[in-house]
Amino acid sequence: MDLDYRLFHFINTELANSILDYLAPVFRERLTWIPLYLLLIAVIIYRFRLKSLVLIAFAILAVGSSDYISSSIIKPIVKRVRPCRDAKLEGNVRVLINCGSGFSFPSSHAANHFALACFLSLSVFKKRKSVVIALYIWASLIAFSQVYVGVHFPVDVTSGAIFGILISILLYQLMIKIKPYTRSLSI
Repeated sequence: MDLDYRLFHFINTELANSILDYLAPVFRERLTWIPLYLLLIAVIIYRFRLKSLVLIAFAILAVGSSDYISSSIIKPIVKRVRPCRDAKLEGNVRVLINCGSGFSFPSSHAANHFALACFLSLSVFKKRKSVVIALYIWASLIAFSQVYVGVHFPVDVTSGAIFGILISILLYQLMIKIKPYTRSLSI
């Protein structure tokens, strides 16, 4: 826990600068990524036509599952307070967005974005290492931004990332059992 607090302080306070103060809230905002999501959907539909429906459905299932389980099951059980509401950190947190009323562990943003990055990496872009790297950088920027803006601890985003990846691996395995042809679909 002490290391988590120290890492949080380093990211949230010591790395503070005007560029990240502007970019971090933008990176973690859902609306920022809609053009990317639409582009990914368009590429998948263009490349796989009717078979794209299975890929898109399982991608949505991966994100939806990681979101529901992390937000509605794990957070209420763990009940970890967000850094921006933590009494130990009072007055020592730079909060760049609305703190939110929910709990902190795990980060649903990290879980959801890593779930999507992992699922697309396994199913669609496995032959495109540069796209796979870009997807994980994108998810990492969102996770980092959650800490930088003051709403999550590093352990929250790390755990969320691991959880999202595990959900995607399980759903990818389920997809190829149900629809074996999806194993050979790749760009």
